[in-house]
Amino acid sequence: MRKRRNARTKSEVEMTKSQTPEWNPPGIVGDIVDERIVMGHGAGGRKMHRLISKVFLKHFASPALRKLADSAVLGRLPGTLAMTTDSYVVQPLFFPGGDIGKLAVCGTVNDLAVMGAAPRYMSLAFVIREGLEVLKLEAICRSIGAACRKARAPRLRGFATLNPAEPGSADRLREFVAAGLVGAKVHPPVQKIALDDPALDPFWTAAEELGIPIHLHTGSHGGLLKTYRPMLLDEVAQAHPNLPLIIDHMGGYALFDEALAVLHNNRNAYAGFTQASGRYNVYEIPPHRVKVVLDTVGADRVVHGLDYPWNADNDLALGEDIAWVRAFALSREDTDKILGGNILRLTARG
Repeated sequence: MRKRRNARTKSEVEMTKSQTPEWNPPGIVGDIVDERIVMGHGAGGRKMHRLISKVFLKHFASPALRKLADSAVLGRLPGTLAMTTDSYVVQPLFFPGGDIGKLAVCGTVNDLAVMGAAPRYMSLAFVIREGLEVLKLEAICRSIGAACRKARAPRLRGFATLNPAEPGSADRLREFVAAGLVGAKVHPPVQKIALDDPALDPFWTAAEELGIPIHLHTGSHGGLLKTYRPMLLDEVAQAHPNLPLIIDHMGGYALFDEALAVLHNNRNAYAGFTQASGRYNVYEIPPHRVKVVLDTVGADRVVHGLDYPWNADNDLALGEDIAWVRAFALSREDTDKILGGNILRLTARG
């Protein structure tokens, strides 16, 4: 059942002419500048095609929409799905802080959010009065597009935890990335794998093709050290030059030099600084080693923030690590890179 929503009270929405913000046209719309909506725009002919291509597709770019099929094929979606539908009727169309387009997106996303869901797709239906200026319609579409992009910007980015030695792990990785995950975590001593095992290559290849980073635990953690010593990652990095490898804990205190050598030898290797502030001595990176990394590798290839949570007091541990990074006395730009900027760049999806 569709419901009609008046998002504001009558007194809030029906502003006087003097109170209504001035609407400034954003520019021309292809070859239909200054044209108004007429019945022909809904008749399925040239006018409708021109409106779709010059206005809607311009701001709602999507491979599914560009096919201009009668329906969108979404493919297999993971997990439990939530769906909501609504309609919005507001006068005036443009008001302080937004417009009917932004209101429609934000209201719909809010309905999903209260159910604990995140938006993946949005279906839009327009009921457009005859005589509406096409430039105003385009302004609304621009607002809808911007609101959708903002709503889909993830606050949390998920990594898959997979054993790359298991059969089918490369295919499972592709499925997880298609579902929205942006990287993978590999923990060699826990997963009991050897980093130089040729059976792992399909997994590394899949990750490289997908353009995602691999986050690796390094440092003493039981098992045979020779199977996961950081130096083994040099061969992986060389064989897959476009695969970002995040070497977390930098090999721990004991194997730091091996991890540093891999970073010096491979531009696709990154230093992971999580839990290295000194809380656990076996993973500590003391000040003189921090300086070596920053001087010889650079802040562009240092990542903090992966490998949580695993402390009984995570908030305190995170605070200690952040204070430790801020004490490096770097520029604000370089500090921001380490505390999130670099991992956001590595996990950005095109």
